[in-house]
Amino acid sequence: MTRDHNMSRRSERTMTRIDCRGQSLVAIGMAALLTAACVGDKGVSPAVRSADATLGSIAASPLNAIMAVGDTLRVRVNGTTIAGSAVTSYDSVRYALHQSTDSLRVNLSSTGLITALSPSQNNSPVVVDVFAFKDDVVAADQAIIQVTATAFAGATLSIHPVPPDSAILALGTLKSIVPVIRNGAGNSVAGSKIRFSVSKEQLQYIACYTPSFSDMPGLAATLLNFSDHGPITWVGLNQMLPVSRRGTFWLRADVTVYGVPLTDSVLYTFTYPLGAGIAVDPIGLAASNDNRGDIYIVPGGDITFNNSFDPSLGASVTFVFDNPDAALAADPPSTDGGSSGNITALASYQYTDRVFRTPGIYTWTATVAGGVPPFTGATIKGKITVQ
Repeated sequence: MTRDHNMSRRSERTMTRIDCRGQSLVAIGMAALLTAACVGDKGVSPAVRSADATLGSIAASPLNAIMAVGDTLRVRVNGTTIAGSAVTSYDSVRYALHQSTDSLRVNLSSTGLITALSPSQNNSPVVVDVFAFKDDVVAADQAIIQVTATAFAGATLSIHPVPPDSAILALGTLKSIVPVIRNGAGNSVAGSKIRFSVSKEQLQYIACYTPSFSDMPGLAATLLNFSDHGPITWVGLNQMLPVSRRGTFWLRADVTVYGVPLTDSVLYTFTYPLGAGIAVDPIGLAASNDNRGDIYIVPGGDITFNNSFDPSLGASVTFVFDNPDAALAADPPSTDGGSSGNITALASYQYTDRVFRTPGIYTWTATVAGGVPPFTGATIKGKITVQ
């Protein structure tokens, strides 16, 4: 396990919860929760609208589509109330191209009818913004459209990993998956880009592409981008990120290819991270550990221990384990602080690696030596869970 591999794994750790389908984008004004009562009228108490009568979220349908030049396709809206009931009618629905230059690729009518005009450039799909309005509430979503020069029949869809890739993924590892769309005659869609989705029950555990919107007349981005799961907007198309729980989870892809709906899904197993980092540094007038001391890794995981004190403070740091024999040498072995077991004094900005192969819980104590008060003699304790 190389250092570059470990550091890239660690830099992708994120524990934020999100809405993977971009749902729950609900903008509710003051009037949205009230019936049409005049607030200024004496003796009038406005009634609260029920959750079953209030628009909660919408989903564009199809969510993803592959079209050939000359094809037409209509984007429709599937909505639900806050309580989860189906919404069958809207005051109005508005469609817009996310990028104005996409008008060179497709023609979009006011009713959501898309006519493909020219192939998508550099595999960059057309993004269609959809806004649904009902009783002073607006909800938004996006459809992802890719245009090819010609169509072919008999297409199949696969998002399954190809060996040596696998469906086992460490928490915090950003995963890129290129959908394979092809037929038995060898025709294929090159570099297709789509939105993945997961079930509502798993939205808090997996981050996928979440739509984001800019200000537009009468609609503020702060309202359109509202999500009750706090969306991670940097997870892109063809990507997913396991964020907060070990276990098995289904990832799903739905793509309409030349008018034919296709679906594929993969059962992923999420594990603890393959590596982590522990850094001791000064915070104010105290020595601190930037990850609060608790680390979770898989057996065979690599942990990098850092002395992040500035050289001007002249402080060295040692790490002592309750079971030094469990702290094995990395590949290649570290030189600073020794290669295995307890970590001897690390000077400022030095680091060393240890590999933990046996499941269990291990504690460590870091001690700051040398340097200047109040850091001299400070100790920090932490815990490593290998599972």
